[in-house]
Amino acid sequence: MNTGNRASSTMNVYKAECAEIMRRFLAKQISRDDCVAALHAGFIGVMPEVTANDVSEVRTIVLFNERVIIDEMERRGQPPAGSLSVVQ
Repeated sequence: MNTGNRASSTMNVYKAECAEIMRRFLAKQISRDDCVAALHAGFIGVMPEVTANDVSEVRTIVLFNERVIIDEMERRGQPPAGSLSVVQ
């Protein structure tokens, strides 16, 4: 199997999973803690197949999701506690 295609497929699945998790969080269907746990699980699940070329994109997705969560918690009047990110 072409590793480029596998990595691309992995990234597409990861992006779709993150989008669904964030959609559910913003719709108040899951809590902040459940959202963060689901995002972390997705991150951990994708890492074995991420290539060096994908690292920057994964980092961008993680940091974007973190910013959305922080902004949403502030909008709800509930300041976020500590860093949410698994990426520094």
